[in-house]
Amino acid sequence: MKIDRRRFIELAGLAGLVLVAPPALAGAQPRRKVVVFVELNGGNDGLNTVIPFTDPLYRKLRPTLAVARSEQRTVDAETALHPSLARTAELWDAGEVAIVEGLGYPDPNRSHFRSIEIWEQGTDANTYADQGWVGRVAPGAELSAYKPAALTFGGGGEGPLAGTGTLELEDPQRLFAQTRRLSRTASETSNPALTHLLRTEREVLDAADTLKRFSDRAPSFSSMFRGNRQLRPLQLAAELIASGLPLLAVKVRVTGFDTHVNQARSHARLLGLVDTGLGAFRDAMQTAGIWDEVLIVTYSEFGRRPRENGGGGTDHGAAAPHLVMGGRVKGGRYGARPALGALDPNGDLQHTTDFRSLYRTISEKWWGHSATEFNNFAKLGFV
Repeated sequence: MKIDRRRFIELAGLAGLVLVAPPALAGAQPRRKVVVFVELNGGNDGLNTVIPFTDPLYRKLRPTLAVARSEQRTVDAETALHPSLARTAELWDAGEVAIVEGLGYPDPNRSHFRSIEIWEQGTDANTYADQGWVGRVAPGAELSAYKPAALTFGGGGEGPLAGTGTLELEDPQRLFAQTRRLSRTASETSNPALTHLLRTEREVLDAADTLKRFSDRAPSFSSMFRGNRQLRPLQLAAELIASGLPLLAVKVRVTGFDTHVNQARSHARLLGLVDTGLGAFRDAMQTAGIWDEVLIVTYSEFGRRPRENGGGGTDHGAAAPHLVMGGRVKGGRYGARPALGALDPNGDLQHTTDFRSLYRTISEKWWGHSATEFNNFAKLGFV
């Protein structure tokens, strides 16, 4: 087969356009056990997110950063949420939010790049994996039946979904526009590189065709998300899930949580953004009648130091609480809260709940997948 230079360049550019793994989408029935992972990129400050207001060390360690008691949103006799988490507090009252305390792992790494790998691969601190933890625990036969099995929005790669057959997607309409000018051609030539490019073209076209079919029947949730561009990834995720597109998981990335300086204002803004987005997402799922079929899980590469620094911020830490939301969630606090009076030699909170307990719970109690590599970690009761 002959191909002109312009066509070759177009195909070469397409090869990196959208595919992480071959996404030959199938028009199957929805799985209806979707997990939405919300990455709080940069290292979210868990101590000002879920506040131990009865512990006097909280104010001692944070003389300027501690949230005023009058502004906190109380959720139980010893716990409050940041004032920006208004919708989260409402969902807590409705029994739809679980707080998992003290999540972390032994020998914590404080590098953004390495620690997020550890969290997303579900490994020990000194072990490396080729797949994300979801890609390893999901049965291969199931992944073959539904492709893509997962979507990611907001950048940051596949993360925990690596190995599932993930489509990285910023805007479906952009994908449709880019693939509209392509045509289906034979995918076998005597040139291996060209054969690969032509196969990629065919796979992208298949993905775009099926994604468009679901997208065309997706409801619009723009009013719920108030037209906020920063919430657009969550809106798109909600619309595609509600369309019936069969998915195992979705990952959405929110950046900006590396709050070394002037944390109070920026952290309040970021938590408010996440709170608004997750509240709108819940409303969208309720409207679609599928809130019981979705589990939202936040995660971050690490927490932050309990003691504030001289710049009005906090430095890289270790353990932190994270949130789980959904219509089938058993609300409450799970795991033990790390003691502010028993910090590790680096001045960090010591983890009390291994993050693989969270993963085992999701895999076995939500998806029904055996997660034998996590058998040494206790399941939690939030599902």
